[in-house]
Amino acid sequence: MDLSKRLRKDFAAVAVSKEQVLHSMEVDPQAGPVGSLPANVLDYWHRALIADDLGGLQATDVRIPVTNFAGLAWPNFNLGFGKRRALALGILTERAAEARRKQQAQALEVSEDDAEGAQEADEPDDDPRIPMALVFHQTTSSSDEVQVTWPDPDKKPAPGAKKKRLKPDRLNIAFWFPFDLNDKNQICLPRDPNDCRPRVVRQWLEPQPLMAANDLPPAIGHFDCYRDELKLFFATLSQSANLSGYVDACFALFAHVQADGVETGMAPITGQWVAVPRQPGYATRALANIYEAIPNAPSIGALEQLIGAGRHRSAVQAGGMAAPQVTIRHVAMVDKATHLDKPDVNRGADPLNESQRRALHALGRLDEQVGVVAVSGPPGTGKTAMLRAMIANQWVLAAYDNREHCPVTFVCGATNQSVENVMGTFNGAVGRKHALARRWLDPTGKPLLGFTASAPSKAKGKTHRSKFTTLEIRQKQLRILGVGSSSLKQSYEDGVAAALALARHFEDAFRELPELFNALFSVEQKHQVSDATRFIYLMQKSASTTPTASTLCEHLNTLTQVLRSGLASAIERQADIDALIEPGELAARFPSEAWASSWAIDILADLRVAATPEARQAQQQKLLDVVWRPIIFQLAARYWETRWLASVIATPEPGSRKNALRHAAMLFPCIVATLHSAPRLLGEGRRPLFAFLDLLIIDEAGQAAPELGVPVLSLAKKAVVVGDMKQLSPVSSVTPEVDARQVQDRWADPSSLGALLVRGADSATGSIMKLAATGASFAEAMPDGRLRDGLLLREHYRCAESIINVCIDLLYHDHDRDAEGGLLGKELEPKVPNPLAGLFADAQLPLLEGEAEMQLRKRMKATFPLPPLGFYQTGGPNDEPCKGDSWSNPGEAKAIVDWLKEHGPRLAKWAARVEGHPEQPIGLEKLVAVVTPFRGQVEAIKRRVREELDPDDADLSERLTIGTVHTLQGAEKPVVLFSAVNRESRASRRTDTNHRERVFIDRDDGRLLNVAISRAQKSFIMFGHSDLFFSQQAMDPNNDLPSAVVGRCLAGVREPEHERLTCAPRVPACKLGPATLMVVESLHKAKIIQELVPGGTQVFGCGGHIRDLPGPGAISWRDGLKPHWQLSEREGSDLAASLRNTGSRLLQCTELVLGTDDDAQGEAIAWHMIQVLKEAPWFMHIQRVRRVRFHALTTLEMARSFEEGRCVQVEGATADERAGSACRALNMGLAYGAIAQRVLDNLIGSVYMRHGIVGGGRVKGPLLRVLAGHGDSPGLPGKRLGVAINLKVNDTLVPARLMVRRGSEAWRAWGSDRTESVHTLIDQLSDAVVSPTPCLLEHEDLLLAPAQSLGTNLVLQEAFRRFGWMPSSTMSTLQKLYEMREGQDEPESAPNDNGWAALDAQGRLFLTESGRRQADKVLNNHWLNTISANALLMAFDDALTHLSQLPDAGEADYLAFVHTWAAQFDDQCGAQPVAGPHAPTVDAQGAEVALFSLQPAVELNTWGAPAGSPSPAEAEQHDDDPAPGAQTHPVSDGGRSGAHGALVPLDISLEADNPKMAALTLRQRQLYDLMSKLMLASSLRDGQFQTVRRIYTLTWPAKPAVRQVEIGVEVITGKPGNYPGWFTLDPDGLHQHTRNWASAEMEAVLDEQSPRLQVIVQDHGIRTRSLLEPTVDHLLAWMQARGHGRPSTFGKHIDDLVRGNTSNARAEGTADE
Repeated sequence: MDLSKRLRKDFAAVAVSKEQVLHSMEVDPQAGPVGSLPANVLDYWHRALIADDLGGLQATDVRIPVTNFAGLAWPNFNLGFGKRRALALGILTERAAEARRKQQAQALEVSEDDAEGAQEADEPDDDPRIPMALVFHQTTSSSDEVQVTWPDPDKKPAPGAKKKRLKPDRLNIAFWFPFDLNDKNQICLPRDPNDCRPRVVRQWLEPQPLMAANDLPPAIGHFDCYRDELKLFFATLSQSANLSGYVDACFALFAHVQADGVETGMAPITGQWVAVPRQPGYATRALANIYEAIPNAPSIGALEQLIGAGRHRSAVQAGGMAAPQVTIRHVAMVDKATHLDKPDVNRGADPLNESQRRALHALGRLDEQVGVVAVSGPPGTGKTAMLRAMIANQWVLAAYDNREHCPVTFVCGATNQSVENVMGTFNGAVGRKHALARRWLDPTGKPLLGFTASAPSKAKGKTHRSKFTTLEIRQKQLRILGVGSSSLKQSYEDGVAAALALARHFEDAFRELPELFNALFSVEQKHQVSDATRFIYLMQKSASTTPTASTLCEHLNTLTQVLRSGLASAIERQADIDALIEPGELAARFPSEAWASSWAIDILADLRVAATPEARQAQQQKLLDVVWRPIIFQLAARYWETRWLASVIATPEPGSRKNALRHAAMLFPCIVATLHSAPRLLGEGRRPLFAFLDLLIIDEAGQAAPELGVPVLSLAKKAVVVGDMKQLSPVSSVTPEVDARQVQDRWADPSSLGALLVRGADSATGSIMKLAATGASFAEAMPDGRLRDGLLLREHYRCAESIINVCIDLLYHDHDRDAEGGLLGKELEPKVPNPLAGLFADAQLPLLEGEAEMQLRKRMKATFPLPPLGFYQTGGPNDEPCKGDSWSNPGEAKAIVDWLKEHGPRLAKWAARVEGHPEQPIGLEKLVAVVTPFRGQVEAIKRRVREELDPDDADLSERLTIGTVHTLQGAEKPVVLFSAVNRESRASRRTDTNHRERVFIDRDDGRLLNVAISRAQKSFIMFGHSDLFFSQQAMDPNNDLPSAVVGRCLAGVREPEHERLTCAPRVPACKLGPATLMVVESLHKAKIIQELVPGGTQVFGCGGHIRDLPGPGAISWRDGLKPHWQLSEREGSDLAASLRNTGSRLLQCTELVLGTDDDAQGEAIAWHMIQVLKEAPWFMHIQRVRRVRFHALTTLEMARSFEEGRCVQVEGATADERAGSACRALNMGLAYGAIAQRVLDNLIGSVYMRHGIVGGGRVKGPLLRVLAGHGDSPGLPGKRLGVAINLKVNDTLVPARLMVRRGSEAWRAWGSDRTESVHTLIDQLSDAVVSPTPCLLEHEDLLLAPAQSLGTNLVLQEAFRRFGWMPSSTMSTLQKLYEMREGQDEPESAPNDNGWAALDAQGRLFLTESGRRQADKVLNNHWLNTISANALLMAFDDALTHLSQLPDAGEADYLAFVHTWAAQFDDQCGAQPVAGPHAPTVDAQGAEVALFSLQPAVELNTWGAPAGSPSPAEAEQHDDDPAPGAQTHPVSDGGRSGAHGALVPLDISLEADNPKMAALTLRQRQLYDLMSKLMLASSLRDGQFQTVRRIYTLTWPAKPAVRQVEIGVEVITGKPGNYPGWFTLDPDGLHQHTRNWASAEMEAVLDEQSPRLQVIVQDHGIRTRSLLEPTVDHLLAWMQARGHGRPSTFGKHIDDLVRGNTSNARAEGTADE
């Protein structure tokens, strides 16, 4: 019968020994039955173990690449096609045949041995098949590709050499699916229908499991997508259950999972398909062997308690007195040295608390019976101390009971990391010189041999030998190797010398510990020890006789009996404590060095005041733990050492594996292994040692799947399963859906899946911890009579109270309550109060003398210089997570390393002073750990540490714990820095379907965060993004995502009902940075500024104006011109969300820095920012507001701006009062002017609209006028109207200007204030005759200067002149270049038919028909003509300038200004009083927008400072701030024009091959080159230019002269002179000077005797006298000269004219800003 059939028997039928069935303990009346599991559940676990085993596929030695993988489903597909493939396939066939032969032989052997047929033999297989798999092996290069691989049976080894085993590199498998080969080597479906499914290896799917960094590949898809695709796969297969449909569906699933990953930013992988045999891996085979052997096992030990029929759980009551027969069996505790490098100093043992003792008593109640004790141990509850006591207790009791064999205890972990954590269980328990605590086997000077030995896997053997003592199988014998094993060499090589050393140590103990040993041993026993020592010594000295092993063993047995007698005396003396209370009596009865310990002193004090028998018993037991039971343990250790030495002398080779393990256990009460490696030691050949272990402990059992722990449980009589189901859980490749199908197919009963889930026995979500907890022998009774799952450790001793309260808030609030809900007992009880706030400065104090120094150290020990809970609120522009192979966050990595640089050395020095050696700072690796969920962030932080800290602290990057959360599972550090990496969550609470929307740390219901937080002893500091932890979404009490809960804990958000449930009061954590929030305008410029500002400052880019008026009509006299501010429109971004996130950055922020542009609109933006943020409750935390004005992006300029910026204290009790005081940092005249301008612009737009011009306004009106020729005011000296002409020379048009002179006056440019005169002249110019000879000819050498001010407007003008770019396009390119922002060039927008203006071929703007109609309306409407006139607008501009010069202007100034100018601009001015600018933000319907309605009010953190004092972070940052009102530097209050310097890139010396240059777009490079030339040219000398000025007179022969007026045409020609100056560098720059001159080539033409000359009038229209050439560049200069807009909005105005955007009613107001 095959294995599957054998395991289908009901497990209740398995033979069980009588001792196991009879349970010695009386069942508690409250006992409950263990929930039953489906029959044959062992086969279910066995299949789960091997069905998805990856190790065998990765390491197989036969590999057949499949090039045409899609052909796998073809009817005649030949996997062995080709010579090499045929050879490989032949090996598989031969192995399968050999396996069948062995199976038949075993079946025959069974039938012969079992003549009566009690055992059913395996039936022969009628359909032999070879299980195979097609795997996808990832390759990154051709060298990774797999060739056909097989072990060559014909390849003979060299003579005398062993045949080498083929060990190819492990395959890197991402996904695979199974198939079978039949006896004809044809492809067919797997035999088991449940096996017919594709597998994506779990490590390749997000969320990726927490495991060793080098084991995690880059994710290619999502687990939830895989689950969904599996559902579709099964649906497809149900319709087409053939090989072709199966193979196609498998490939489709892989493709869809990868495609879904690509859509979310993951990279697809490349590789090859390889066919491999399916066989269990090395680690799995040992476990599978146990499953196969269980049906014939005589006993399955502790496993019977969990799966056997009729088992019960006994209730354990919390509190009350323990029975004497229970307490008397608690005999041992382990004392340890405080420092491992000083093993004999400050030795002591910590007493057990009530819950730890309850668990130990439960194990004692099992006595020799089989059973399981399950202990749920939240972090820091002393699981290790409890396990140490359990192990020691049974080891000592075996000696006391004089058992034949030493008990064997294995401690197993699910992972190598958990095993290494357990290896420290007995660290420090062995002394070096202490008479009782030292190993009596140890020669002096050798490495100490501890009480723990590792049983590593082959892969970990070398690593463990370098760190631990190991037990390893060498040549089928168990050997002790590794650290300390050399101390045993003498015992094997010279037994007499070893025995003599041991006996002398015994004698020394009588001498060094007389009080103790005289109390425990009689005088006669002392003489026995001396006699034995003397006899052994004589044996060593006797040269004539060879000592026999039996004689030597006799003397050792004498020592053994004496030790056991003393041990029994010590154990039995415990009962005397009930009658003793006085310290003197206790010390006399229990002589111990521990009476002077702080523990003993405190317990004695509590014992004297104990009022109840229960309290008295509790203190007595603790006292025994501290002063007496460690002595008992050390006596037992010496007893077992002596027995071990005698056994080695008597039987050097133990023989069987059982004996070998029992011998090893005499030295090592704790043997540590993984669940995979333990079975290798616990077997004789292939026969598992069922029920052999006296005690099995499974640690971190919450991380182990049930199928891993079950087989090992069958090897032990008793088991203690310890873990925490609220920490990291197992990661299964089996989805819940697949598991449900398998359960349904296996058991038709629909309740089977429910039974598995309740017990934690399912392979998808179960764990050995839950399986054990729901089936253990004991369960803790709750007040309402229900039973908890197992026992619970409640007292938390690791973390400071504030730290563990966060974990309680997250997970541990299943408290005991009475019927009314009153608290009876907490699930987790903090026992470590928060340390007092310490000072780093204490470490800097000079060394004091004697007692003074001791007092200082004592005071420092009660403190800590870092807060228990702290956070660094990342979220600056450079704190964005980025995705490579794994996620990382460079901003958080930088913040952490900056923190380490600043605080690390100080913390190390502080700790050294506390420890008493201030000249030797403690290594930072002993104090700090850095933890993060992502290995990408691990590498980023390590790289920064290596670059920035290693030069001053060699190899710190390797010594410092920097790893993913799993690296600290079960470990601890005084300080833990946690980097969350992710930015924001798309989910707002937990649901069953939104796993993908959650960030990584939220996908496991808080387990990961629980582990990370609970590793910190003194201080937990979170580096997390503000948008994730402190957003209003996170502050919502209904948001149950772990990150949100932690965020509310750190912020100190009070939720009374929730806190009543958790009993964990929330106190604000200490914000360690940044303490300053700086607001600037540009989102992208913020990234650059972030690198330039002082430390502790976070920069936020608001994107420009945050509030605006909706358009003409928004301002009305009905409500006194009250502004109805709406949030500005943002294309592609959510401004409301952005402002909410800004508000979240105000948490515990002490200073707000306003760094908007240094102009009127920048001041208005700063004012609006204050008005918006004042509504945020956290604005109350702001203590100062600083206005800074910078004009370049350099570190020096930024420092100057901070020093000279106006800084004011924020005062007031209400939001409005505080906002009012904050505005004192601004130039309120400038701000009020900009706000008033915006209000009036909206009003002017309404006026234009009322008069029929939609889209008109304060700037559009003058632009229409100037293009219509009426842009200048009448009465100017040069007149306001002009005519634009060219002179046609022969057939060439050259620039020319119309001139006039009267009488003997000099020639001047022609102009007129009368329209009729202009029209008359235009009509007459067509008949004018140009004199062929100039009346004036002047030669002049000019010095032309380069542009001296590289302003934005100059760049706009030059870009149009040189490239023909419209200003708005240039502005966009300029902004990207300024911010070093990458991106594609945006194409020029096409003109619109609705435009009011257009460009001609020469780049001149002219009005379209639509524009001319609008211009006529302006000119012909009296009121519009008035308000668009240049004189009025210039007066308005002057008034704004005057207002801007009043930095302390008040609201009255604003009201007066608006009232005055509203009457000037509005022809329907109302009589109502003008309203102020302060108004709430409203939506389009006028309803008030509540941006911060979900932001709760929270208190400020007060750690380390009296109430009202600044926090430590901001105190350090602002120590040198001026007092309120004081200013140490000149203050700049800005001006209306502000910093209109060009947006110059940071570096103007980039070479063509520079990487920065390569990143620029074509337009950016052109603009960069232009500005570089302009800037460099400005530093060169003026260039020489030679000009010739000619004026030709005009005559009208047919018309007589009316008056003495001459009209002429001026033409200027020129060429560079002898000294070109800057011309050589920037020849194109000459155009700004020569654009109205004729070329040098025209000089020769004009010198001809009779050139043909003719005047040509441009457009036959009137031109504005000051803008005869209305090109875009000239118009830009004209607008700037008259204050129409500002450089950043010039382009918008011109674009509105040309592109047809003037119909947008809101555009005018926005652009005019």
